Amino acid sequence: MYGTNRYILSLATKQKLQDGKISIQSETLQRFGPPVSGTETKVWLLIVDPGHIRVYSEREIGETVDMEAFNANAASLETRQDRERVVALRMRLIPSTIISGRRLKIPPDVFDVSEEFLDRTYVWLDQSATNLDIYTATKAQRAMSIPPIHLAHQADAE
Repeated sequence: MYGTNRYILSLATKQKLQDGKISIQSETLQRFGPPVSGTETKVWLLIVDPGHIRVYSEREIGETVDMEAFNANAASLETRQDRERVVALRMRLIPSTIISGRRLKIPPDVFDVSEEFLDRTYVWLDQSATNLDIYTATKAQRAMSIPPIHLAHQADAE
């Protein structure tokens, strides 16, 4: 796992947040669709695991998440399991927007849920036509400081 994260982060670009926003590539922006309200495009930030955030379009979330249940009063759901599932998803799925000039807003809640308490000024972006992944400073530091798995096993053999 850490070897994979290390490889991914070696391809990611470090970017400084400016007023809680980061710039994304125009090729990446295209997958989120055209702005729906003037110059803003609604997106969702999913906390994959602490320090790893994936950005989804409104359409992608609508296809995979029951938004009616997501927005419902959790206390009104029938089973405890359903209530816990909705509450857990609400903690991991955070709404955001891309504003004019290819700027993605990253709400402070994202850092809180991602357990990022050391450095909230930089993130690492892994951008492609299919995914936009964001890594916090602590996640990047941990991934880069642990040697890749195959090298660790090789050192043990010697």
